[in-house]
Amino acid sequence: MQHNSLLTVILSVFLSVLVAYGGMRYSINEPMRLLSLTSPVFVMNKAELVKSIPPDSSPEVIQAAIDKWQASANKLAKEGYIVIDASFVIAAPEDVYVNPGK
Repeated sequence: MQHNSLLTVILSVFLSVLVAYGGMRYSINEPMRLLSLTSPVFVMNKAELVKSIPPDSSPEVIQAAIDKWQASANKLAKEGYIVIDASFVIAAPEDVYVNPGK
């Protein structure tokens, strides 16, 4: 009798793990599929950055703005994204554009 209840417990645990694994695989399948359809690319616009700096700004202010822009690009790159300048983009959805100044 004790052997039978041990077998029942083992089978219950095994089936529970199997069902949990199947459910997890099913629930993550769609997000993974959608992720594979998106490119890890962000677009930054250096020309807009330059235009946003007042013409009478000191070299230090200009350099600080450029450094901030570059730091944003470096952070994205470190996270695994490709960062390109907007002057190279022919067409892209709005959500890939990054504006670190705002």
